[in-house]
Amino acid sequence: MANINLVNPVPYHVLETYFSEVGHPDRKIKYLRKTGRIHPIMKGWYLLDPNPDNYSPYLLANLLYGPSYVSGLTALSYYGLIEDATVQYQSMVFKRGKFLTTSVGTFSYHHIPAAIFNLGVSQIQYTQEIRFLMAEPTKALYDHLLITQDLKITGKKELLTYLEYDLRFDVENLSALNTKLLTLLSKYGRKKRLTGILLNLVISV
Repeated sequence: MANINLVNPVPYHVLETYFSEVGHPDRKIKYLRKTGRIHPIMKGWYLLDPNPDNYSPYLLANLLYGPSYVSGLTALSYYGLIEDATVQYQSMVFKRGKFLTTSVGTFSYHHIPAAIFNLGVSQIQYTQEIRFLMAEPTKALYDHLLITQDLKITGKKELLTYLEYDLRFDVENLSALNTKLLTLLSKYGRKKRLTGILLNLVISV
């Protein structure tokens, strides 16, 4: 077998290279899949170990379609800023959006302008071996507002009501949001008026 360190999850082409010395790597992969030694996620991707303790769906979200970073409700839930668990893993991309259904969950990718893609994004050290890209809390909330349609918010009071009762956001943490980042997002992003309302709300709390 090729001298490759297999890391969970693994794409098909890496498995092919890993088993290249076997002679028929496609047959070997098919056998491992049939016997439950590897577990298909979706076409072209496999888990070596389906135990949730041994892989991260957030890393998987980064890998399945990208460049991308985890954001929106998924990131807000990860940080404990909203009460409800999310039913899908939300990510942002600067190319066309996409919706993927896999054996381990549903992954949605939403388009945002390339000019703000890298703003407010950090690498999270999940375990010693696993790292992934995720929006910081301020960017995650901004992204959620950006991709949510039909938001009829005209002032701080309406936005606060939406955050507290519709989104169930922990409003006690509003003052911790990054005003410098919101200023940049209001300048270069979309929904400038709504972003400005959020900025003013954060400054006033």
